[in-house]
Parts: sequence; C-alpha cells; structure tokens
Amino acid sequence: CIWHIMRKLSEKVGCLLNSNIDFVTRFKSCVYKSETPIEFEHAWQLVVHDFGLEKNEWLSKLFDIRDMWIPAYFRDLFLGEVLRTTSRSESESRFFSNFTNP
Repeated sequence: CIWHIMRKLSEKVGCLLNSNIDFVTRFKSCVYKSETPIEFEHAWQLVVHDFGLEKNEWLSKLFDIRDMWIPAYFRDLFLGEVLRTTSRSESESRFFSNFTNP
C-alpha cells in the first residue's frame, strides 16, 4: 500500500535524497496531488530524471505497478480512495461490516 511504500522511500533512495527537501516535496506532490494518470506519469518522469534515478530498480518496479497504489488511478472508482492504505481499508471494512453481510 501507499503507506508502506512511502515509509520505504528513505531506505530505497538513500539518505542524501531523503534529506533533500526539493526531492521529498516533488515526490510527495507527484504521488498525492496528481489528478490524472497522465499528470502523475509526467511528474514521475521529471522527478526520476531531475534526481538521476533512472537506474533505481525499486522506483522502476513501483512505476510498473503504479495503477495499484497511485491515487490518481483510483479517482474515478466508487470508494477508490479507500484503496489507498491497508489500515484505512481495514477500518472501512470494519465499519461497513456493521451494516452489510459478507
């Protein structure tokens, strides 16, 4: 889920980039504020290029599965925002289980 991915960011890009405020701001903006998949993909490519991360295997794998964790890919789905984090999904499931049958 997105929460786990963001927690691993510092480990996967290194301390130098993780302490770079411009990188962190742009990366988070790319992930959380992109309204459409096209906007996300453009912002992602700029961040990867501008910070020399083209060969980062972890980021490449994340990009390959972007439709599974980037909110811009869920915006048109009913309750799509629920898919953002495991904990949120679990809490929402618990809430709805009070009103529905399996």
